[in-house]
Amino acid sequence: RILPPDYTHHLCSYTCSGDESEFGTIFRCQFRLTLKSEAELLQWLSRFQEQSGLTWRKSKTYPAVGPVTKYRVDLRCHHNTRAKIESSRKTRNTGCPATVYLVVKNTTYSRGRESRSGDSHLREGLSAVITLRHEHNHRVAATDPHCWSDVSAGTVEQLKALFQNGHSPSSALETLKYDLREENGEDSTDGSVCPDVHYCHK
Repeated sequence: RILPPDYTHHLCSYTCSGDESEFGTIFRCQFRLTLKSEAELLQWLSRFQEQSGLTWRKSKTYPAVGPVTKYRVDLRCHHNTRAKIESSRKTRNTGCPATVYLVVKNTTYSRGRESRSGDSHLREGLSAVITLRHEHNHRVAATDPHCWSDVSAGTVEQLKALFQNGHSPSSALETLKYDLREENGEDSTDGSVCPDVHYCHK
């Protein structure tokens, strides 16, 4: 289950390839939510990322969306960095085609007039539209805890403290690995708590 359970999701469409790949089920779907603002939709996105273990980046924004749409943003999987996949070093970039489109539709026009849209979902208060293309070409955290993930805030603070104490990126990472090994009894492969040396050089 990748959708946050504390929301009611109204499924509008769902198509599935019918095949289970090594990266999980491949499907596309669209569903609606009773969310009326950008803030509410972004809160849902935060919960979605927590529940699914997936991380999404903005690929396109729409600053002036017009009278029908209040807010829209297109997202891409963080395994698609838009960089050319040429480097021989380990990288999270797989050119992943997975996307999420988030939209909040207006339920009223100017001066408080109700929308006359033929969209029956709007009359039911389902003004948020999420279009999900779940077609990942890599392991995902929901099924594999050792896949790429964002570095946690706690790890970032640990690295900052090590840098302030005079550590180089390499020695800071080795110190971090040593502490994790002492704590867990083994080397960590979780990218959120043990990033690679290239991250430490950022």
